[in-house]
Amino acid sequence: MFRLSIYYSKKAMLNKLSTRISIIYSALLKHGYDNFSLDILEYCEVNVLIKREQYYLDLLKPEYNIKAANSRLGSKHTLKTRALMSLKLKGINNPSFGKTLSQ
Repeated sequence: MFRLSIYYSKKAMLNKLSTRISIIYSALLKHGYDNFSLDILEYCEVNVLIKREQYYLDLLKPEYNIKAANSRLGSKHTLKTRALMSLKLKGINNPSFGKTLSQ
């Protein structure tokens, strides 16, 4: 539900866009809410939610969406964000720090 609430806050979308690329946030801000619709396709139990989301992603192939339910597949970080992530994984913060790796 949190992800959906961001779509209704211009401030939240602008904040997210300052750290990463989001096609849908950019489109909402550029074209306005009147040019988009939100439809509930199905009500389902939480335990099958990801499976049903993937079903509709495969069926409808929405323009403004990710490629895989419950993943970041298809999303892209800005160069700035990638550089910050790289810095945060240097030295002792690297998961392989201090480990002996095989050839």
